[in-house]
Amino acid sequence: MTEMDAIDWANRIRYHAPRWESTVEAHEAVRKIIEETGLELAKFVNPGREFSLMLTKLEEAQMWAHASIARND
Repeated sequence: MTEMDAIDWANRIRYHAPRWESTVEAHEAVRKIIEETGLELAKFVNPGREFSLMLTKLEEAQMWAHASIARND
């Protein structure tokens, strides 16, 4: 691993405490959007494998959104 790769990797895995109130607000907004989206979609999607995958992908979207906010605040 090159030095730059090592620095990038270290940044990806370390804890990123929110430094700004706007960062905390962004995390809260992401959670609300994902929650509302899941509840709305659940009205139309039948239970089963596809529903489970949909929820997994929403969780992934939330995780990546939080990662982006935390890493780049």
